[in-house]
Amino acid sequence: MSLDPLPTRPIITQQGAVLDRVYQSWFASIQRWLGPVGQSGSTANRPANGLYVGLPYFDTTIGKPVFVKQVSPAVWVDATGTVV
Repeated sequence: MSLDPLPTRPIITQQGAVLDRVYQSWFASIQRWLGPVGQSGSTANRPANGLYVGLPYFDTTIGKPVFVKQVSPAVWVDATGTVV
């Protein structure tokens, strides 16, 4: 996954403060990256979609951060590399 290139066109259109489609696309790509940052919850509620290697998640059931080691099938590990 990578960010879309930063648009170079003006953000304000002739109609006023309306984002044009180029900016809408760029902001959507930012959301795809920032959406998972700071997620937390129980083991049962770990994310299943939008995974990438290294994705952090604070697991409240076990009380520590875990990270995606493998996307398909999802494999979660703790900071020591132990599958959790």
